[in-house]
Amino acid sequence: MAAIAASGVAASAVLYLFFYRPIDGFDYNFGYWYGCDFINFWAAGKLALSGDGRLLTDFDAYNIWLRAQFAADIGPFHNFSYPPHLVPLLLPFGALPYGVALALFTALSAVSVLLAVRCASRQQDAGVAALMAVISPGVIATAFQGQLTSLIAALLFAALMLIDRRPVVAGILLGLMSVKPHMGLVVGLLLLVEQRWRVVAAATATTAALVAASIVLMGVEAWSGFFGVTLAKQAEFMDNMAAGFRYFQIAPYAGFRGVGLPPAAATVLHGAMAVALAAAAIVIWLRQRDRLFAALAVATASVLATPYANSYDLTLLALPLAAIYAAAREPSSLHGPAGALLWLAPALTIPVAIVALPAMPIAVLAAAAAALLPAALSTFKPRSPDERPCQARQATA
Repeated sequence: MAAIAASGVAASAVLYLFFYRPIDGFDYNFGYWYGCDFINFWAAGKLALSGDGRLLTDFDAYNIWLRAQFAADIGPFHNFSYPPHLVPLLLPFGALPYGVALALFTALSAVSVLLAVRCASRQQDAGVAALMAVISPGVIATAFQGQLTSLIAALLFAALMLIDRRPVVAGILLGLMSVKPHMGLVVGLLLLVEQRWRVVAAATATTAALVAASIVLMGVEAWSGFFGVTLAKQAEFMDNMAAGFRYFQIAPYAGFRGVGLPPAAATVLHGAMAVALAAAAIVIWLRQRDRLFAALAVATASVLATPYANSYDLTLLALPLAAIYAAAREPSSLHGPAGALLWLAPALTIPVAIVALPAMPIAVLAAAAAALLPAALSTFKPRSPDERPCQARQATA
């Protein structure tokens, strides 16, 4: 376990030194600002507070406005790619100076991860699991990038852990997760399959409240701009797979594009993989008695089933993996090369993509199958009619 944690920190340090830290004369170094994507979150809150939220879907005007806010070079372009109902949650950050807001956001993300993992782990393992999670390559890479994926990972993991005992709370957490909707497709299917209507109702009500708040704040035009402009821009990124964009991509779609397939063929093949991944995750959740392992399967499918998945989205795997490693009493498939790759992938994806684009998406897909399926098949047990899935693990948590 110590070796796993140390290797993750080392890989994250390499990622920073050779990608985020500016180095003159190094072609593949982006020299990104620490927390560079947070610029979009801060800007969205600031623009909404000033009544200029319409700029979020005007690509050129938005970037002109952004460059006027910073004395330093912030890169060639930025794009607020999120649905408008995220914006009400960003208002507190927009009211603060950028540096203060980034520090608060980073701290909030770390605390959310710590709380989610501590609450889900056995008492004797909670501290170790929380520490491993917060220093995992996924959480660190998310902090480097200034992304909200650590928060999304905490919401998903906590919701899966609370889904039996606190269905309404789990639903609220999943409703908050809807601000990154493509990461909730698999868990949404799971809720329908299990007919967890209280969870669905709470998630729907939470999402509806955020949508209503966004309309009050920015008008219906924010949503028409999102569907008419923002999604088209994202589709353009996916079709073109420009260098800076493709370095982050981790889904099977990116692997298929990397070996030369056109967008249509890659989409079809990815769709087939997505169906298989979602089905496998749901079956594992229904039949697997170990709650942490079942949560890992759902998290894995949540990331890999969507064609638009970045390396830092693998943070969703980091939380259940950390809890599993901390609780392990004997080696499992997750303690071999496959589990190590899933743990290290957020830090390895970008450097490997620079050398060979399709390598990491294909390797991660293979590692997910190698790590999850043997362990799942060896521990499957039929569920009695009156037993909810994974109840046995929850009783000891």
